[in-house]
Amino acid sequence: MRMNYGLLLNYDGGIKDDLMAYVYNEEKVLLVVNASNLTKDYDWIIAAKSNTTFELEILDLSPQTSQLALQGPKAYSILQDLTTYPLANLRLFDFVTTKVNNDSFIISRSGYTGEDGFELYGDHQGIERLFDCLLSKGVIPCGLGCRDTLRFEAAMPLYGHEMSEEINPYEASLAFAIDLNKSAFLGKEALEKIKKQGINRKVVALELQERGIARAGYLVFDNEQEIGIITTGYLIPGHEKALAFAMLNNGYWELGTKVKIQIRKNLVDAVVRNKKFLNKKYIK
Repeated sequence: MRMNYGLLLNYDGGIKDDLMAYVYNEEKVLLVVNASNLTKDYDWIIAAKSNTTFELEILDLSPQTSQLALQGPKAYSILQDLTTYPLANLRLFDFVTTKVNNDSFIISRSGYTGEDGFELYGDHQGIERLFDCLLSKGVIPCGLGCRDTLRFEAAMPLYGHEMSEEINPYEASLAFAIDLNKSAFLGKEALEKIKKQGINRKVVALELQERGIARAGYLVFDNEQEIGIITTGYLIPGHEKALAFAMLNNGYWELGTKVKIQIRKNLVDAVVRNKKFLNKKYIK
C-alpha cells in the first residue's frame, strides 16, 4: 500500500495544513495531519463534507492512536530486529500493518528527516512499550526542536513557517503536491487564477555570508528596500555558514542574488542559493 504527501487547502488556495494520506483502497484513506492543527483540520473536513454528494464516514482516530518515528542510518537494522516482516519490501512511501515488538502497528517509510526512517502508528500502550524497547537499544529520543532542524536540513517546509493559510502552494514551492487536472477540490478555482496570473513572492533558500543566524521573522532588504522575510533559519551540521528560507519578492529568486538580512541592529550579507542543503539518503 502507498502513502502520498498532500495539502489541505482553503477556498482561497491557502494551505490549512500539509499531511500524509495513507491510501488503503478507493474507499479507505487515513489522513495524518500536524498534531497542532488536528482540531482545525477535522472541523474543516467535517464542514466540507456538507458540501459534497459523496457518502462519507469521517472518524477521528487520534484519541486512541499514538505515533513514533524511528529515523536515521540505523533505523532499518534496529527495527528489523523487532519484527519478522521483511522491511526491505517497504520502499519510499510504502506502508503496511504488521507486528513489531509483539504489538500491531502501521509502519510507513517516508524518511521525512532526509535519512531513511519509519513511522509507526498504534495504540498508546503499544507505542509506549516500543519506545521503552528502543531506548534499551540505545536509540536517542528527539524533541520537536530537533525535528524542525532535521526537516530544514532536508529542505522540507514546516507549517507555520513556509506554509500557512496566507501562503499558497506556488509561493511555498509546493506545486508538485497539487493536480489541477483533477475534476474538483477545495481551492482549485483560486489556484487556477493564481497560476494564470503568476506569483509575486516565493520561498527561496539563502546562505549568510557573515556570522549570524537568520531567525524567523527577520526582514530581508535590497539596500534600503524591504523585499521579504525569513521563514526559518539555522546553523546546521556540515555547513560553516548559516542557512535560511525566506519569502522574497519577485525579482530576487535567481541563484546568486545578493540580499541583506536585518539581524538585530546589523544588516548581514546573504546570497540566494539552491535548497540542496543535504544529500538525502532515501531508500527508493
